[in-house]
Amino acid sequence: MYEYAKKIWMVFRLRLLPEADHPAFLKKCCKHDIESDTDFKKVPSSPFTRVYKFEFNGIPYYYKKFFPRNVFEPIKNLFRGDRAFRCLRGDLLLLQNGFNAPKCMLIGKKGSNVFMVSKAVKGGKDLIRFAKETFPENMSRCKTNKKRELCKLLGKHIGKLHAHGIIHGDLRWGNVMIEKSPAFETRIWFLDNERTTTYSSLPEKMRIVNLVQMNMIPASILIKNTDRMRFYKAYLFQNPALLPQKKSLALKIIHKTAIRLKRKAAKKAPGS
Repeated sequence: MYEYAKKIWMVFRLRLLPEADHPAFLKKCCKHDIESDTDFKKVPSSPFTRVYKFEFNGIPYYYKKFFPRNVFEPIKNLFRGDRAFRCLRGDLLLLQNGFNAPKCMLIGKKGSNVFMVSKAVKGGKDLIRFAKETFPENMSRCKTNKKRELCKLLGKHIGKLHAHGIIHGDLRWGNVMIEKSPAFETRIWFLDNERTTTYSSLPEKMRIVNLVQMNMIPASILIKNTDRMRFYKAYLFQNPALLPQKKSLALKIIHKTAIRLKRKAAKKAPGS
């Protein structure tokens, strides 16, 4: 599926889809100094990445540059592959199992410069933005019903993910995208799949980590406990083997969520 090429445009080593093998596209993606190109618009990202949006032939793409999180990461990369490769591997894992992930056009490396280029999801919004724009405080009954359906849909998709033995490495609300298709179908996309992996038998600890991440709902978004229950019931429907322990599992999720919220509040406190 992905072709391997080296010594292309300033000695970058690339893995790319055949459709990305366009001289002008490769030249644009393999520039030494992306920041100086006004076509690349910087978007918010984590401290260890830089993300830019750009267009080529009228099609929007994202360029993501990776930085090492610590001094040991370059050594670990010798055994695990660099961050762009791991992200590509996570995307392919999801796609091969019937889930939606951004289409990676290429990954590249030159020395310590590691990056990937993915096609943007047209009309897609991350879950935080989608919820803020779609579900205001004084929403109509129609929108309330849509919110309930979205909670069920999220529970169904996360449930299917775990039923396939797949754990998302960072299942924050910002890494889940909502897309309204031309047929008005709601699609769920999973982003930032660098640490997404599969297990033959899903560890309970990892299951709880993902469910706690989804339960860390931003305070600005109106999600009630009944909405959380709708999510949980839809999740359990995809994982019926968990039904005998549904109460104990729910208590663990609530307890872990409370601990994380307390830590998060402590970090934001003045003088911390």
